[in-house]
Amino acid sequence: MPLKKVKWPYVLLFFSIFIVSFLGIRYWWYRHYVEIPFNESLAALPGVEEVAVEHRSDTKE
Repeated sequence: MPLKKVKWPYVLLFFSIFIVSFLGIRYWWYRHYVEIPFNESLAALPGVEEVAVEHRSDTKE
């Protein structure tokens, strides 16, 4: 069965939307589940409180 003519702009648009959404979800997941809990657990250690607070985005005065 012969392949139909592929409309390349639509294929590229689909893949670009897929890639951008994948990277956005990954970035949100990293910010929400990895960075903030890690910094909060880092703040519980003695002597590194200022390092943990420095990298938190929600503690800016």
